[in-house]
Amino acid sequence: MTAHPRRAWNVGGVGMACLIVALSSVAQARPTGPALLCESYPDAPDCQGKVVACAYCHESTDPPAWNAFGTSIKDALAGASFEAGLADALAKAEALDSDADGVSNLDELTRGTLPGLADQAMTPVVEAGENPRYTLGKYDAAYAYRRVLTLYCGRSPSYDEVQAFKAAAEPRTVIHEALAGCLRSDFWQKTQLPRMADKRIKPLRSVAAEATVKIGDYRVVIGDYEFDYRLWRYVLSADRDMRELLTADYFVLEGADGSLVQTWDVQPRSDPKALAGGQMIERERRAGMITTQWFLTINTMFSALPRTTAAQAYRAYLGADIAASEGLIPVAGEPTDVDNKGVAQPRCANCHSTLDPLAYAFVRYEGIQISADLKFGAY
Repeated sequence: MTAHPRRAWNVGGVGMACLIVALSSVAQARPTGPALLCESYPDAPDCQGKVVACAYCHESTDPPAWNAFGTSIKDALAGASFEAGLADALAKAEALDSDADGVSNLDELTRGTLPGLADQAMTPVVEAGENPRYTLGKYDAAYAYRRVLTLYCGRSPSYDEVQAFKAAAEPRTVIHEALAGCLRSDFWQKTQLPRMADKRIKPLRSVAAEATVKIGDYRVVIGDYEFDYRLWRYVLSADRDMRELLTADYFVLEGADGSLVQTWDVQPRSDPKALAGGQMIERERRAGMITTQWFLTINTMFSALPRTTAAQAYRAYLGADIAASEGLIPVAGEPTDVDNKGVAQPRCANCHSTLDPLAYAFVRYEGIQISADLKFGAY
């Protein structure tokens, strides 16, 4: 698609930005903080395709309040410029144990736990010939096997399976084979994945395909979220690339035998008496779960500037809640308040300088358009 003329962040059909969380200074939120932290610790778990949490340094962002680690960083800055001095301040705080849980800040950063929040699950383990190190517990292959079957197959292992596992020469191979089988099971594909998807898809039976509200001779069908469920199940089963949740330029159909298959064709509504349904967006405009008719209709609705749509996309798939000052990457000159909503006011501008530019990517996608042809979730 063509994004807002001043922005062009493109992945698939809709612009996607990598969201990181604000790290505040005394005066204001500092959205550059997480990026600088990840420059100092590029191998840290929370810098690997995840959103660095406000809780790293903050107890609250509005008003700003710091936890023990944030206080250590403030002290280490010693009045230096935040951006220029953060790397040095992080280095100075590495050897400290800010939250007094027995683990140094550096160990917590590199292990993916919070250096400002005491974690009682961290216990010291000393091995002969090694310096003290910290771990969440030694690997238990039998426990991992039980967990795989419970979480992904929906059942506990039988007695015979447990005995066979104990006798296996390569227990990890058995675990991986069990996981591969579970990811193809009906429990995973038809029960567990829809449960996991609900917060993203937000199914509302009253406005789905079986809706009975009518306008004249036509049924009002705001969206068919079964397309979303099928795509979700397809991508997150077998050995597929989960990034296709946001990059897929195809739809997924279900055969009579329950098999899921890709299709790149536009899907017309199956009921000629329905005002909506199907998937009408052309292939080059698709971006997986965030351009389905259901997602666009239920989030955009009548909005000319679909802020809710952008916010839900980043909250659902990157775990960043912009309303809570998470995922902030302010853009210079924004917000311009193109729809006169008052978002340029100081209390609003900090979030909207990120949110509004992100929303521009969705402006050419329809939610519900009241017109002669009454469009739902179209482009």
